[in-house]
Amino acid sequence: MPPLTTFLQTIISGLLQGAIYGILALGLSLIWGVMKVVNIAHGEFL
Repeated sequence: MPPLTTFLQTIISGLLQGAIYGILALGLSLIWGVMKVVNIAHGEFL
């Protein structure tokens, strides 16, 4: 595989994984803000 293709795949994969972590953090923050409870089962959805 050419180096440019590998580089682009790595960048896109990192962005998608970061977006998933961001959405999970947003969900935890939303639950904490509304209910003032840490939902430890939230990670099970991943």
